[in-house]
Amino acid sequence: MWALAAKLRILIGALALLGLAAAAGPAVGQQDRSVDPTKSAVSEQQLLEQFKTIQGRSRIPDVKSYTLEQPAGRDWRQFHEVTLRWVGAVAILGVLALLVVFYLSRGMVRIEAGRAGHVIVRFNGFERFVHWMTAVCFVILAFSGLNITFGRPLLLPLMSPESFTACF
Repeated sequence: MWALAAKLRILIGALALLGLAAAAGPAVGQQDRSVDPTKSAVSEQQLLEQFKTIQGRSRIPDVKSYTLEQPAGRDWRQFHEVTLRWVGAVAILGVLALLVVFYLSRGMVRIEAGRAGHVIVRFNGFERFVHWMTAVCFVILAFSGLNITFGRPLLLPLMSPESFTACF
């Protein structure tokens, strides 16, 4: 009797294990045939709008590195790619317009009595060198900042895409 009960328990346990395996879904390594992997189920934009943050899994101990994209990053990208460009363009063109209006209303500054014929050295050579070195650095930094802010969307239609790639 004890042997029959032990065999019956083993049989019931095996049937229960098979039932759990069948209920759990496809075995490891098998793919669900109802999903078409070549079909685009959702677009990236729908995914970004649906979830506040997109997180992944990693083996790195830093848990904060799991977050791939978050709302603050999207807000910064929107500000940098749209708002900053418009504000920068309005500011630059506004300052240029103000300079033109000032020059047209004020005109050139004339010497009342005319030139006297004497040259007075106001700045020595070192001071002029430092002034022009600072001016050249300012112009280089201004052009590089304009290129970072406006470069790709403004220059790409005028130049080829290879202009923005590294050639090493």
